[in-house]
Order: sequence, then C-alpha cells, then structure tokens
Amino acid sequence: MSMHLVRLITWVALSAASISPLVARGQHPLDPLSDVEIVQAAQILLTGHAAQSGAAFQSIELREPRKETVLNYSGGAIDREALVFVEWRVARRAG
Repeated sequence: MSMHLVRLITWVALSAASISPLVARGQHPLDPLSDVEIVQAAQILLTGHAAQSGAAFQSIELREPRKETVLNYSGGAIDREALVFVEWRVARRAG
C-alpha cells in the first residue's frame, strides 16, 4: 500500500467568546495569534475532520483583517481568522 501526501490551505474563524477574556481583551486586530488561538484553530480542523489525527500543522498564523476593521477598532474583544497550512499522509488503496 503506497502513501500520498494531502495538503490543505484554509482559513478558520476564531471566536473571541471562546478564548480567555484576558487574552481577547488585550488584542489588537493585527496582533499575532495567541497560543490559545493557534490551538483553537488546530482543534477546529481536527474536530471537523478537515484534517486527520497525526497531521503536521506547518503554519497557523493571523489572516489579516480588512482595513476597515483595523481603522475602526476601538478596543475590546474581536473575532479573528487564522490562515492554516497543514499536511498529512494517507494510504492509497489499490484499485
């Protein structure tokens, strides 16, 4: 049985309500993702079966918000997005 590599590039919406209020309160829209947000993004993909157990998350980083979001930011918790690069190997079945 041979193996092939699956690569996924996607973005994940992160809810400010689901992370620590202390983390969310101190965030600016352009701040790097916190460790909590990085783990949350990976868990969303694994729980939703978009990535398989044992996947290698190559990169999880902030997907920059729209310019209007940054210019209109007045403090407080905000929802953010993560850009995720992940890959895993799957067995190729003989057909």
